[in-house]
Amino acid sequence: MNARQTRFLFCLNLLVVFSGCKQDTKVVDPSSELTALAILAHSHNSPSEPFLFVSTVETGLSPNDSIQESREWLLQGLNAEMGLEEATVDAFLQANANVGDLDFDLPTKLNVQKISQQSFEEYFSENDDLQAGWNALFNDHNRPICVYWVSRIGINKRGDQALIWVRQAIGPLATRGNFYMLTLLDRHWVVTELPIPLLVGQSGGATIRKGAPQVAASNRLTRFD
Repeated sequence: MNARQTRFLFCLNLLVVFSGCKQDTKVVDPSSELTALAILAHSHNSPSEPFLFVSTVETGLSPNDSIQESREWLLQGLNAEMGLEEATVDAFLQANANVGDLDFDLPTKLNVQKISQQSFEEYFSENDDLQAGWNALFNDHNRPICVYWVSRIGINKRGDQALIWVRQAIGPLATRGNFYMLTLLDRHWVVTELPIPLLVGQSGGATIRKGAPQVAASNRLTRFD
């Protein structure tokens, strides 16, 4: 199994921490637990490590693309080969059709502080020195390991596959985002990092632009001006 197909099966203790893994379409909305799993997959961090969570939705999609263009972009090449379904992409696009704040909190088992996008940006509007803004942000929030943004999660009608965007940043030129496919297998969720080219807006002064043509998942570092 190569790097593009590697799936992250989490330790049993994480699967116990985040419940709601049964394949039952009548259970409570699992968005919170699935988002937490994707964040942990993205960072490889322990649930006990502190981090900041920006409540404003970020989709990882170009604001200039039409829904059809975004759909084609998400389903291109290796993403479909790795099992990403059209219905899951459609659910993701529908869930993220409108901007705004997420309507759920992350599980209490995570050591997380929530912050609004407006509050986050104020640290940089008051500091010409971007690094000084990041230092002030981290000092005011008990030195978290990083800051996270996520999209709303799109779940197919069967309730066995989901798609989400996750991005983390630790400084003005240190940020990385990826799309993750979550698949329900034998009552447990498996998280797969998709090799979709990167595209988001801005993070504390660092502009992130569309990545190179789709290549191996290991070549996923964000490009900056």
